Amino acid sequence: MSTDSPTPILELQAFVCRRGGDEVFAPADLVLQAGEILWLTGANGAGKTSFLRGLIGLVEHSCERFAFCGKPLPAARAELLEHCNWIGHEAAMKSEFSIAENLTLDCQQRGRELSQSVEYALAAVGLPELADFPAGTLSAGQRRRAALARLLLRPARLWLLDEPLANLDQASSALLAEVMANFVAQGGALILTGHGQLPSRLQVRELHLEAPAWS
Repeated sequence: MSTDSPTPILELQAFVCRRGGDEVFAPADLVLQAGEILWLTGANGAGKTSFLRGLIGLVEHSCERFAFCGKPLPAARAELLEHCNWIGHEAAMKSEFSIAENLTLDCQQRGRELSQSVEYALAAVGLPELADFPAGTLSAGQRRRAALARLLLRPARLWLLDEPLANLDQASSALLAEVMANFVAQGGALILTGHGQLPSRLQVRELHLEAPAWS
């Protein structure tokens, strides 16, 4: 019987992001397996958003090793972007477009086919029958849930979520926690940020970002 360890979804050694050439946080190591949720923690300004953005190349970063599903970057960059879903803190929806138009356009711009119907995705995040509502008419919490519906429309192995539960009430947080838990139960991996207590449904491992040594 083989005793080989499973190939991690993500492997980082001495990963660090930079702003103006300076380190945002101390170099971090990470091995993230399928079925795991990693919770990034740290003080305000510790670089949690930068960490997520750095993983997909949106901010300057460096590392000794960066591998996605066993393949090192830069060779695996295209595969990482294809199989990673990133949702930032802002909903990033055009106010004058309907929710359905926003979600469909987002997938089209990424060259993706919808893996589920818009109606299915909106029902899963607690927004049934709102597909035709203009995004600008929604509350902050509704816009947040509508943005997170994108996750169910794009096949992926890794989700990167920046404060996914912000602006949500307890019931909505529990609903979205169920969506996240189901994703990792099916073999996905997830990294998220957030303040306060996470819903108990989410079994997380914590990675605390430390200040860089020069501070």
